[in-house]
Amino acid sequence: MLILVGSKNASKVEGVKEAFEMYYDDVVVMGVEVDSEVPSQPVNKETMQGAKNRVKNLKDYSLKNKIEADFYVAVESGLIDIYESPVIINACYVEDGKGNNSYSFSEGFPIPCGKYEDIKNKGLSAVFDDIFNVVRTKENENEPHTLGGIFKLSNGKVNRTHFAKYSCVMALTKFLNPKWR
Repeated sequence: MLILVGSKNASKVEGVKEAFEMYYDDVVVMGVEVDSEVPSQPVNKETMQGAKNRVKNLKDYSLKNKIEADFYVAVESGLIDIYESPVIINACYVEDGKGNNSYSFSEGFPIPCGKYEDIKNKGLSAVFDDIFNVVRTKENENEPHTLGGIFKLSNGKVNRTHFAKYSCVMALTKFLNPKWR
């Protein structure tokens, strides 16, 4: 089973792989860098729109390169500002080779109001890099699954892969249960 993921981000690719391996055998996951067509730090509806755009661009890529995938998946991280304090979540959008689709969201973690504008303007990774005095948290090649500020915020208990995995698991529920479509 071939799954194309609309990113080469190691945490997203690994999270999608782990999610599919919970339910399917012989899973092959390939990350492909495609554009989200939304700002680098999406806010509210831009988050899911970015995931949907990545899947659309992923399908275009697969058509041009004559790759037939069983599933096309995108995970987009974004700010959701719908309650008292904004949160960071992952939006996951999944389409199968027949055009059926599903989507879901990960759990979220709160953003202090004083950091909201910085995150919107500079991006979450840059703000985490400043706070934790590290360089390029998002792209550290040596520890791809312990990346991100959430790893530090949760005292090493949750990582970026976790968010991608469970947002993908929730999106797969429609594919796993045909009566739920």
